[in-house]
Amino acid sequence: PLLSQVHQRLGGHPKLLEIFSYWAKRLGIITALNGLPESNANIQQFIITEVIRTLSLPEQQLLRAICTYRIPISVEAITAPYVGSEIHDLLQMLINRLLINQEENLRYSVHSLVREFCYRELGITSQLHSNAAQYFLNSIEGNTDTKLVILAEAFYHALQAQNSSLAYEVFLILSDRLDIVGHYEMMIFVCTELAALSGLSSEQRAHILTNLGLVHRRISDLETAISYHHQALAMYRELKQDRGEHVNLDHLASAYRQIGKIRQAIELHHEALSIVNSDKDPDRALYILCNLATAYRQVGQFRIAVEYHEKGVQLSERHYCDQRVIGRNLQNLGMAYYYLGEISKAEHTIRTAIIHNEAAEDRRESSDSFQCLGLILWYEDQLELAEEFCEKAIKICREIGYSRGEANARGNLGLCYLKRGMLDVSYSYIEDAVSISN
Repeated sequence: PLLSQVHQRLGGHPKLLEIFSYWAKRLGIITALNGLPESNANIQQFIITEVIRTLSLPEQQLLRAICTYRIPISVEAITAPYVGSEIHDLLQMLINRLLINQEENLRYSVHSLVREFCYRELGITSQLHSNAAQYFLNSIEGNTDTKLVILAEAFYHALQAQNSSLAYEVFLILSDRLDIVGHYEMMIFVCTELAALSGLSSEQRAHILTNLGLVHRRISDLETAISYHHQALAMYRELKQDRGEHVNLDHLASAYRQIGKIRQAIELHHEALSIVNSDKDPDRALYILCNLATAYRQVGQFRIAVEYHEKGVQLSERHYCDQRVIGRNLQNLGMAYYYLGEISKAEHTIRTAIIHNEAAEDRRESSDSFQCLGLILWYEDQLELAEEFCEKAIKICREIGYSRGEANARGNLGLCYLKRGMLDVSYSYIEDAVSISN
C-alpha cells in the first residue's frame, strides 16, 4: 500500500520516483511520505529541493555547472573550483543521489527535471554559459552532423551569455557549415538571433546582412536577398571595406542573374572583379570569375564563358583554393563545354568537379554536379547512369530544400524518360520541374 501511495502521489514519474527513493532511504519511507506537501503540483520542486539541501556547497556548484549543458559532457567541460581527484569524488556523490547520470565514455548528463530546477532555483550564470560555449568551440570534431551539433550548442550558450563577440566567433564557423549542408532555415534563425545581440560592430552587422542575403538567395527569395545585399553593400562602402564590397556586388549580380537581369549581372560581376585582389583572396577571385563566366554562358556566349572559367582554373593552380570553389568552377566549365558540343571534355570536367564537391562535403554543389552529369550522360545515351545521377540530385535537393536544383534535376530526368519513349512518366517529371520552378 505504501508503494502504491508513493506512486500515486508522484504521478508515476520515473525520475521523481528515483530521487524520492534516495530521500526516503535517509528519512524512512513513512516520514518522507508524510513530509510531502498536500498539493501534488508542488511535489516535484519540494523533493528536488530537499535532496539538493543535503548537498555541500561544492556539490551544488558542480551540479549547477553540469546543468548548464543540454547534452552529455566530459569532466573537461566542467569549470568549478575543484582540483585533482576531488571532482571525481563529488561526481560520484551526485550520481549516488541520482541527480546526474554517467553515460558512455565517462560523460555526464542531467535529467531535464533536475536541470529545470537548477535553472530556476540555483541560477545558471552568464559566465557558466560563456565557459560552455568556449568548451564546445574548442572541441569541434567528428563528422559533419557532429560538428553541427557542437557548433549549435556553442552558439546557444554564447547567446544565453549575451556574449556577442563569442557568439559571432561561433557564427563564422556555424554559418559556413549550415550553408554547405543546406540547413537554410536554421541559418536564417542563427543570423536573426545574432543580429538581436548588442555589442556587435558595424562590420559584423554588415557580414550578418550578407549571410541573410546569401541564404535567401539559396531558397530563391530573391527580392529579400537583393534587399539584404544592398544594405550590406552600403555599410561596407561606408566602412571603406573592399572585401565586403566585392562580395556583395558578386552576390547581387548572382541574384540578378536568377531573375533574368543578365546584362546588369555581368556589369556587377565585372565591378566585383575589378576590386578583388586575386593574390590576397584567391578563393573569392575564383568565385567571381566562375559567376561571371556563368553569366556569359546564360546569354549564349560560351567561348567567353570558357575563357573566364579557364582563368579560374589557372588561378586555382597558382594558389591554394577552397575545394568547394574549385568544384563549382569546374562544374560550370563542364557545362560550357557541353553547350559547345565538346561532350567528352564536359563529362571529364564534371566528374572532376564531383570529386572536389564531395571532398568539401558540399551537398548543394554536389547535387548540381550530379544533375549536370545526368544531362551529359543523357546526351551520350547512357540513360541508366543518367537517371541514377538525376535521382541522387533530387534526393539531396529535397533534403536540403534546394528547389531550383530539384527542378533542374527533375527536368533532366524527364528527358531521360522521353528518350526511352515513356511519355507519361516524362511529362510528369517535366510538369513537376515547371511547377517547382514557378
